[in-house]
Amino acid sequence: MIKDMVSSHSRALDDVVALVGHARPHLVDAWDALAVLESNGYTDARVSREFGLADVRALAELVYAQLSSRPLPVSVPGEGAAEAGESRPGLRSTIAIAVAWAAVVYPLTAVLEVSPGILRLALVPSVIVCCGFVEAMRRRGAFYASIDQPWLARVTCWYFMRLAAFLIAALTVAGVAGGWLAGVQWPALALWADTFVVSSALWLFGGAIQVPGIRSRKTDGDTPVPIPRMTVVAYRELRVLLVSALAAVVGGAVISLVAGYAAVGIIGGASLTFVVSTIAGRSSAKTRTVSFS
Repeated sequence: MIKDMVSSHSRALDDVVALVGHARPHLVDAWDALAVLESNGYTDARVSREFGLADVRALAELVYAQLSSRPLPVSVPGEGAAEAGESRPGLRSTIAIAVAWAAVVYPLTAVLEVSPGILRLALVPSVIVCCGFVEAMRRRGAFYASIDQPWLARVTCWYFMRLAAFLIAALTVAGVAGGWLAGVQWPALALWADTFVVSSALWLFGGAIQVPGIRSRKTDGDTPVPIPRMTVVAYRELRVLLVSALAAVVGGAVISLVAGYAAVGIIGGASLTFVVSTIAGRSSAKTRTVSFS
């Protein structure tokens, strides 16, 4: 009987390994395997029942241990578009977001007569806060699209949007309070807060519309799929968030000095900072090299 149970667990594990291996030919780590398992309906209770393990993470570590030493397949041109799009997309979409953002921000700030000083203090910080979230939304969206779970791409996108919105609100309150204590007049503080919030919201909107599956909705006929643990998802993208923000701090300082104090230069400099910091965050994402053995 025990032998039959061991054999059954072994076959089930082989099936799971095959499932994850097919969904993620370029598996990064056990967290990546965990995301695939959870998006395919593996809960802690199911793993305990079918494999006798403590939770999904334990199963993910087993799966990753079996897959981590395999040779990765050589990509054929035209295949694996979703996987390639997750880590090495073209610059066109990023540049398009930056240009569209600048095209909307410039007339808005011109109509409101926002001074160059307020622009400089609002636009580059909005890039620092949002650039990593925009890239994280795109990466997770591409990931879930690649395993045929577009609805989870939408759920994850809104999760990152909520995190970003909380951070934006906190920084707005802190900025207004700090400016008030420093003696800045209220009209200037209100205009800075409006500019910062609106420009940040535009970055997030531009990021959301490029997420695969953003319009997908779960229907009653869909196979029940549990929402992945969002703390794990955020942890997986933490490196991208931090590197993007750091690159925006450094790049924004340098580009702002070069751009000068003209409104067009400040807005253009913020757009360029977004492109540069996004490239930096994207390049920081860990990838495995292909083995030909």
